[in-house]
Amino acid sequence: MGMTPAAGASSSVDGGKVPIGIDALELWVADLARTADLLERGFGFERADAPDTEADDPVVQLRCGGVTVVLRSGVSPGKPTTRHVATHGDTVGDVALLTADSAGAIARAEAFGLDVSGARIDMTGDGTIRHTVRAGTARAARGSDPLRPTGIDHIACCVPHGQAATLTRAYEAVFGLDRVDMGDAARVGSAETGMRSVVLRAARGGFIVVIIEPTARRSSGQTQRFLDAHGGPGVQHAAMAYDDLSGAVEALRARGVAFLDVPVGYYEGPQRRLSDRVRSWDELRRLEILVDDDGDGLLFQLFTHAIGDRSTFFFELIQRSGATGFGANNVRALFAAVEAARREEFSDA
Repeated sequence: MGMTPAAGASSSVDGGKVPIGIDALELWVADLARTADLLERGFGFERADAPDTEADDPVVQLRCGGVTVVLRSGVSPGKPTTRHVATHGDTVGDVALLTADSAGAIARAEAFGLDVSGARIDMTGDGTIRHTVRAGTARAARGSDPLRPTGIDHIACCVPHGQAATLTRAYEAVFGLDRVDMGDAARVGSAETGMRSVVLRAARGGFIVVIIEPTARRSSGQTQRFLDAHGGPGVQHAAMAYDDLSGAVEALRARGVAFLDVPVGYYEGPQRRLSDRVRSWDELRRLEILVDDDGDGLLFQLFTHAIGDRSTFFFELIQRSGATGFGANNVRALFAAVEAARREEFSDA
């Protein structure tokens, strides 16, 4: 990853235990018009005032409910955006964060030995996972339209085998994130194709990051395929949170958004475990929405197909009905769904 802690840097923090929210997801893409059309026509995003832009580095800002997406596409060969996209394809170039402790986060990043440029923190040292830190407090856009996302629930980042621990320590040290116990869902799949996950959450909510690495150095699974196609670490997906996931999926499917198929026989397990708590089984089956229980409540999820040019980045849609973590059964089912889709997509490439 190109990043090592500075001598004497601590992996824990006394400060930093403040709310952190995602302000904007910045996608760096080769074809700005095509990606903007996909998000507008398919997902219901609308144009908003864009940040300052240059003729050879155009920017489009889109909003949908509580989610802001900034699209950036370099035109000039010398632009960092252009070089980045040439190496990594359509990708997440930045996940901007809002926190009342922005200055503290930047100071802790420097003390930990991370590359810092202005307000932008490079978590991996190679520019693949970055956060611009801004002063402020994020608020979910609840109560306006249940078919629009209230915000970004979490992001998931893929790193090479053996590097999840280093990135985990960086997030703990810089942002004061706490680890979430995943139980037996922390490792899924076989030794050759599986993945190992670490979930980190801001102590007072708002920002969740999932760090994923292959279980084997010579893996042939989906996580390694992402790393190979992306050219290194990166944000694999972002989860948009909804208050009415069924209604949202109905609307998105009608607009042509494609979702991953649910594994064959999936609903037999959850219907047996949750029959007394879930009534809409016919609807869940028809819309292919996964459901699980994390001990605190119910969790509803599904994944879109990849939206980038290398079958790397995609969106998750999620609704939490009391759930605060990730259900183990859903983690395994989503892994199987992505594994099947990625095998098909990469074999066709």
